[in-house]
Amino acid sequence: MSEQLTPEGLILASIQETKNEVKSFGAEIKALAKPSDIADAVSKSADAINVEVKKANDAVEEVKTAMAAMKTQVDEIDKKAGQINLKTAGKAKSFRDALREGLKSIAADLGVMTSKNTSVSLELKDVGDMSNSTSLTGDGVQTYNGRQGLVPAQKLNFRDLVSTIISPTLEFVTYRETGSEGSISAQTEGSAKSQIDYDLTNVQVIQSYLAGFVRFTKQLLKNLPWLGGTLPRMLLRDFYKAENASFFATAFAAATNYVSTKTEDVEQIITAIAELESNDFTASFGLVSKEQWAQLAIATYNKGYYAGAGAVVITTAGQITIAGVPIVSASWVTDDKLLLMDVDYIERVEGEALNIQFAYEDADNFTKNKVTARIECMEVLNILRPDALLKMDFGNVTP
Repeated sequence: MSEQLTPEGLILASIQETKNEVKSFGAEIKALAKPSDIADAVSKSADAINVEVKKANDAVEEVKTAMAAMKTQVDEIDKKAGQINLKTAGKAKSFRDALREGLKSIAADLGVMTSKNTSVSLELKDVGDMSNSTSLTGDGVQTYNGRQGLVPAQKLNFRDLVSTIISPTLEFVTYRETGSEGSISAQTEGSAKSQIDYDLTNVQVIQSYLAGFVRFTKQLLKNLPWLGGTLPRMLLRDFYKAENASFFATAFAAATNYVSTKTEDVEQIITAIAELESNDFTASFGLVSKEQWAQLAIATYNKGYYAGAGAVVITTAGQITIAGVPIVSASWVTDDKLLLMDVDYIERVEGEALNIQFAYEDADNFTKNKVTARIECMEVLNILRPDALLKMDFGNVTP
């Protein structure tokens, strides 16, 4: 890149160039042999020097003219700057002073010192380690679990313990034997045989829907793609909870109440089994709560029971059998209670199977982009004989 010279530099360069030319002419003069030649050379050199000097003088005049013009412009700027300062601060300042003060103010804000004939330095932030707190705005990339932390379902359902009967009509009728007269007896020779009759009662149960629904927007389904597969699991879980509670309440209310003369839990269960089977029913199993199961398990250790002792058997898996009757624990059984059943005399009647349906046309779903998911089952619990069910209170919990 070519060097830019000031006017003074141009003058000095021109004078130096003239000196060089003079030396060159001197050397040429010395090389001449004749005096006449020397005289001619001197004359020519003088003329050349005069020309160069005139050029230098003209350059000096040009520089003076340029400097005068620059001074006029600077004075004009000083004048305007002074007028502005008079309007704003009430005191005239030159452009140079205003500029100098502005630089000093900026330097003070930046924490650096400035003065005349010095340069301004800026202190920049040092390079440092990147971290979430210093280099990241907002959330990072997230990974979503394919599983959901749902509320657990009940491990055992009442419908798993009884048989299911299909009914094509809403009303389901059972004829229950309610009494008899006469008896079967030995015939006395020559006499009439004994006569007997039976009484039957028409017992009717009516099926009803156990149902529920949930309504959600299509936008939510788009935002949670897993909802379509998970929602049925949640509906089934809550349906079974409602069904278990309803069936247990129905069976417990219909069961025959039994009060044992014993006070220890295992002994009470043994006497209850004997009571049910003394009426020719079979004790299929006994239902207790999880808390009551724990009481029975603890009692087997406290009493020193071993396999077969006291008709109590507890396996390593925690299964308790008393007098050959399995004692089944479920979270939906009322605590401190026992429900002993002969399952040949209790059944679930089903008019419509359990089903889950999704509908876009429910109510104003179509116009509001909503979806309805419904779960329902038409059913009823039918108890053929209430005396085939026995209920007992252990008396461990104060009502």
